[in-house]
Amino acid sequence: MKLIKNFTVILFIFLVFFGCAKKDESGIAQSNIEAPLKPTGLTALTGSTKGEINLSWTANTENDILGYNIYGGGQGGGKLDFIASQSANNYTVTKLIPGNNYFFKITALDNSNNESEYSDEVICKAKGDNVAPAIPAGITALVVVAGKINLSWSANIEPDLAKYNVYRSTNGGASYDVVREKIGQPPETTCVIEGLDTTTYYIFRISAVDDSDNESDKGTEAVIRAQ
Repeated sequence: MKLIKNFTVILFIFLVFFGCAKKDESGIAQSNIEAPLKPTGLTALTGSTKGEINLSWTANTENDILGYNIYGGGQGGGKLDFIASQSANNYTVTKLIPGNNYFFKITALDNSNNESEYSDEVICKAKGDNVAPAIPAGITALVVVAGKINLSWSANIEPDLAKYNVYRSTNGGASYDVVREKIGQPPETTCVIEGLDTTTYYIFRISAVDDSDNESDKGTEAVIRAQ
C-alpha cells in the first residue's frame, strides 16, 4: 500500500511539471512567447478639460492580456514616446498644449511581457478654450532712421498668452498683412520694422493670441511714415 501511495505522488509531480507545460520539439518545457494581436479600434477625442485628449479602443480578447502601453507625441509617422501603461481599454492624456495636434498608438501586453505590434495611428487636437485675450493697448511707433521704425505696446496679462501678431496696412486700413509674430515667455512687446518706403504712410495694429489659438481683435492704429 505504501509503495502505491509513493508511486501516486511521483506520478502527480511528473504530470504537473512535465505533462502540463508547453514543450518545444525537443520536449523541453517553454514559456509563452506569442505576442498578443495588435489592438484595434483606437479613437482619440478632444477632452472636456483644457489640455486633455481621451483615448479608447477595442479590448483584446486573449485570456492572458495584462494591459496596454500608450505612446504619443507631437509628430506622427515615426517613433512616439511612451506615455503610460493601462489595464483598461481607455485613457485620458493630460497636460498637453491646448490647441496642438498629437499622435497616438497603443500596444497590447500579456502576462509573459510579450508586446504586440503598434495599433493604427490616430491624431487629435488637445482641448483648448474659446476665450480670446484682451485687445493689446498702448501702441506707439517711432522712426529710428529713414526706412526703419520701432513699435511698442503694453503687455497683456493673460497667463495663457502665446504671441502677438503685428499687422501692417499700406492702403489706408482697407486690408492688413501679418508682418511679425512676437513669441516667447512672455512674448516681446517691441518690434523693429525695416526696409520701409519713406514716401508711404503705414498703419500698424497689434493682436494677441493665446495657446488655444484664440486671437483678439486688432488694437488701435499707429500711423507713421518712415522718413
